Amino acid sequence: MRGARSIAALALAGAALSCGPRVSDYRKAVEEAWSFERKGQFEEAAAAAAKAAGLAEDARDRDEALFLKARLLVEAERYDEARAIFVELRKSAVEESMRGRAIYELGLIALAEGNKAEAKSYFLALIAEYPDHGLCSVALKKTMVIVKETGGEPAVRSLLSGLLGDALKSSFGDDVLWELAKLDRKAGRLAKAESWLLMIHKAYPYPKGGAAFEYLFLLAEVKEEQGKLEEAVGWLQTVADTTETSYLIGDYNDDAKAQALLKMGKLYFQKMNSPDKAYETFMKVVKLDWATRSDDGLWWAAQVRFAQNRGKEGCELLSKLVEKYEMSNFKRKSVKIIQGSQCTGP
Repeated sequence: MRGARSIAALALAGAALSCGPRVSDYRKAVEEAWSFERKGQFEEAAAAAAKAAGLAEDARDRDEALFLKARLLVEAERYDEARAIFVELRKSAVEESMRGRAIYELGLIALAEGNKAEAKSYFLALIAEYPDHGLCSVALKKTMVIVKETGGEPAVRSLLSGLLGDALKSSFGDDVLWELAKLDRKAGRLAKAESWLLMIHKAYPYPKGGAAFEYLFLLAEVKEEQGKLEEAVGWLQTVADTTETSYLIGDYNDDAKAQALLKMGKLYFQKMNSPDKAYETFMKVVKLDWATRSDDGLWWAAQVRFAQNRGKEGCELLSKLVEKYEMSNFKRKSVKIIQGSQCTGP
């Protein structure tokens, strides 16, 4: 009976497996293309992708398979064949995101062939036709590189200024504002850089814009360069206050929060003659218990205590750093101090 039950169990298991989801012929062809791609056999991979396109049961799957085929043809340096597919996808793909991807890929082919003017025209076409596309920020950066090679930063500024009006009507606006702010900051035009950053803060604040917390950090740096240290601290505090809390995994963006607190602490310590505020701020970083930043908090908190002639506390903080953060960049320096006269003397 036991043998009969075992055979029956195996039969049931086999039946259960046979009733599972069947891998479609389309999916098998796509996976075959990926398999060839991993081996560097791009032409064979492109042929498999073409097979998948023929097996696709809906237009979206067909577009994806054709896009894959074209990308594989690019890898095989069969640019003319790839270009023809991307041109067709640009015109007839079902989804806007795919049409935008096709335009971007046409730009990349032009770059690969050394035709930078044509590449620029494709990247700008993507921005003009699909300003909310996720690839617009990358297309902008590539366009800026091309423009800078021929006209320098004045030409880049002209490009960005020309794009700004339409860009502000879409999610692409903060990309243009961000690049303008960096250009003006680099050129020492701090007030102008600040104005662009404040436009981001008003129209594309976190989490709406792609600049995330970067624009707030840059605002703080601009204020520091202007000598307005309290305002710099204020923008860093905005970063620290903006992080979101999840009941499941704690604070999002803990690294951004830790960086902001560290920068605030250094301003208090090194430029604002406020060691107690500095120590309090560095210890907030320690309490985050963020593996790649809390050791920095301990290091700087210790430096504050040493500067206040409270060496015993400083040494205790460094001992905690060495004990808890094995991979800390400050471990070697901390050990040296702990073993030196500063911590072992009378």
